[in-house]
Amino acid sequence: METDEVLARLRSAGRKVTEQRRVIIEALSRFGSPVTARRIHREASKAMPGISHDTVYRNLEMLCKTGTVVQIRAKGASLFELPEGHHHHMVCVKCSKVLCVECCPLSFEEKMLARQHGFRVLGHHLEFYGLCPACNDTG
Repeated sequence: METDEVLARLRSAGRKVTEQRRVIIEALSRFGSPVTARRIHREASKAMPGISHDTVYRNLEMLCKTGTVVQIRAKGASLFELPEGHHHHMVCVKCSKVLCVECCPLSFEEKMLARQHGFRVLGHHLEFYGLCPACNDTG
């Protein structure tokens, strides 16, 4: 997702686009896979040397609440990514590698349950936890 699209999503959620948020989103957009807040902070510090860890963490929390950023929990750490289409994740519990699952195994069940209960689903989040091929081979 392009930075401009992410910023537009943030505005449509009723949030201001501050310089810190813009720098965090731009930093996150430079990574091709989910990353830790620490790595986002290091990247954001290149554009804004005075940005603090607390500022990055607080803004990531708010960006996740608005759906502007996706949080993935992996082995005691949180990883973050920009939403790139609807997808889910497989997370290795040993090395924390994250694999994207492009298909959605819940689409039919989600629609059926929503209809059955009169519930309007706004979204869902699904993560599979296990061992990646490299860690599975090492036992």
